Order: sequence, then structure tokens, then C-alpha cells
Amino acid sequence: MVRFVVAASCLAVLFGSSCGPLVPRPDAGTGTGGGRSGTGGGLSGTGGGLSGTGGGSATGGGSATGGGVACLTVGNVPNANFLVAGFQPGDAGSSLENFLVIGVLDANADAGLGLFAFNELYWNYPGPRPSFPQSFTLAPETYQACSNCFAIRQCTLNLQQCASIGFLAQAGSGSWSAGTFDSRMGIVSGSATSLRYVQWDFGNGADRAVDGGTCIQVASMSWSRSWDGGL
Repeated sequence: MVRFVVAASCLAVLFGSSCGPLVPRPDAGTGTGGGRSGTGGGLSGTGGGLSGTGGGSATGGGSATGGGVACLTVGNVPNANFLVAGFQPGDAGSSLENFLVIGVLDANADAGLGLFAFNELYWNYPGPRPSFPQSFTLAPETYQACSNCFAIRQCTLNLQQCASIGFLAQAGSGSWSAGTFDSRMGIVSGSATSLRYVQWDFGNGADRAVDGGTCIQVASMSWSRSWDGGL
């Protein structure tokens, strides 16, 4: 199953842009210039990192991790950064259901681009739905195979187009504390710590880490969002 989410109108209020009927999932996104001021989709923020909208801020200039790669280090990404949430129910044509929360890490209104965090919980449909709280520990896994999927993507501010090169978390832990199985209104909440995002190729069915790619280390994040009308 190709994973898709339905667009929300919440971002139109913040950025003054409108959302269309569908938002491509990261694996369906198309390239937008190779990433945020980087080559091959990488971030250009060295020695300072990302500044988070709504309170999230980078700390330090990146810490060395295995293999000699220096990760861009981000401190806390607070609940205020997460603007959109919803539940995507299964149907006769699908094999999965999911919760989705989208947060803003950095926005460049002049360029019409933003760096977004996509936090998703997937489970089989029509199998049993998850109970809460539900804890998780991330391990190396592809995007199409993950149940707890944490990605960072550069997208247009209306989320209509995402770069094919982004980041997928391959380590970290946390929990989903609540979720409402109603696409019209509900809530989803949770938190995570020590998330290590590896530069990832989501395009053209690749679904793999970028050879020699960069990484982002996020110390912590929390999300608790309600919705009315779903995504």
C-alpha cells in the first residue's frame, strides 16, 4: 500500500497558503531543489543548527556519532511546534490505519518552504487497534516497514510537495499516550527522546539511507493535538 495522508487546512492560517485535497506522503514527494540549502538534500546548518518555530531551538553545533559523522543537534521540539494532527481510518482498499502529527521545525516564508517533522503510528487494518499508552523503541528500519515512523522533510508550506531526500529516525524511544479513532474529531498525543534521524532517500521507490549522508539528533519532542474534520 502506498501511504498517503489527507490535507489539513490548519497550515493555511499560519502561512497564508491553502491546502489541496491530498498531501503526498514523503515517499510520494517530488524533489524541491535537493533539500534545504544543502547538496543532495542535506541541511546547511553547521555550528548552530535549526531554530525551531514556537520555541524549539538548536543546541550546540552537532555532536559526533558513529562513523565519524557529525549530527546536527536539535534540543527540545515543544508541543507548540505541532500544528496538524489526525486519524486516517482504513477502508476496503487499504491495509493500514494511522495517526499523523505534523510539526514545523523551520519555515522560510520568503522561499515558500519549510522543514517539517512527520510523526506517525501505523497498524494493520482491519486488525486490532492499539491501546494507550503505547511505548516504542526505534531501530533501523525502512519507511515502508515502520510502525512508528518519524521523518523530517523539506516541503512547500502548503505541504503539497516534499523533497525526495529527507531524514528518517533510526533510533530513539518514546510513547503514544492517547489517540482517538474518529476521523472527524479527536486527539493524539505522545513524546519521544534521543531521536537520531538519518538522511534518507524516499523517492522513486528507493526507501534507503543516503550513502555518506548526514544526520540530525533531536533530544526530545512532545505533541498533543486535537482535530475537527480530520486530515
